[in-house]
Amino acid sequence: MPWTTTTPIIIWAVTTFALMALMWFKQPDNKLTGLLFALDFLLYYIFWVECVNWVIFNYWIWILPIPFIIVLLFHYRGRFDRPTWVGKVPWLPLKKPASRILLGVAVALTLILGYVDTRVILSFDYKSAPGNALLLWFPVRKGVYVVANGGNAAQGIGLSSYYHGWFTSSGDPMDAYAVDVVKMWNLGGSFSEGLLPDLNFKYKIYEDWVYGPCFGTVVYAEDGHSDVKPFARPETELGNYMVIQCADSFVTLGNLKNGSITKQPGDRVSVTSAIASVGNSGNPSIPHLYIRATRGGWRPGMGTAVPMLFDGAYAVNQFATRNKIFVP
Repeated sequence: MPWTTTTPIIIWAVTTFALMALMWFKQPDNKLTGLLFALDFLLYYIFWVECVNWVIFNYWIWILPIPFIIVLLFHYRGRFDRPTWVGKVPWLPLKKPASRILLGVAVALTLILGYVDTRVILSFDYKSAPGNALLLWFPVRKGVYVVANGGNAAQGIGLSSYYHGWFTSSGDPMDAYAVDVVKMWNLGGSFSEGLLPDLNFKYKIYEDWVYGPCFGTVVYAEDGHSDVKPFARPETELGNYMVIQCADSFVTLGNLKNGSITKQPGDRVSVTSAIASVGNSGNPSIPHLYIRATRGGWRPGMGTAVPMLFDGAYAVNQFATRNKIFVP
């Protein structure tokens, strides 16, 4: 699912609170089924917490239901420990077909959600990637930045819309570790002034300076593509972009502002060099910085995706995954 939509947040809000209400007012007739449904709810909630792009609305809003969840679990336990008019709630399901069917549903959900969450956990892993990860300086450095889209899309699902999306496989394998970076507007946790505004300057990262991610050499620069309005169709996928050779790897920085690129092929860059500014010339057309690293080439189909580790005050040598905060 694209990271530029509020649909996942809406689904999370509707389903989470509906399930909490259901668990509060209606418990199974045995402890085993109840325990499994509580586990299912936890697995379900973990999926949304990890996979939703929270900064599109409010980075911290996922925390709100947690106190209610804690109270709900104590309530759940109390209902099972309290004797009823027919005695204590049994551990195993009753012989009634409905009771056994409900247990089967709980077991099936545990297996399904457990598998999905395992794939999400794999999205955090870069060590299984072939070759060594590339250590880079974070290329934007004046504020609090959040990865809106990124993770190990080669093995995992859920954190990156590139290559492996939530439940589909598509895109260029070179994008398997690509990331999209936005900037937090304020402590409220949104990356824009208002909810998905249609003006570029209302996105905090727009026109931020981009610095060299390494000591390297520019091998390609493409400029001249117009910055479009948010959600409009851009001229190209990457928009204005640069490719920098960093040791044996190539780092591509895309979605740059029209006319902002200050380096040309053959120029040397350092980690203190201001080389461009963030624009809105590529896809998806919301102001953000696109970053990917490859080995063996940088043109489509020529290289192999490389995981990137970034520096930062609160993220030293960290792999960039969705919702990770970087304070360079």
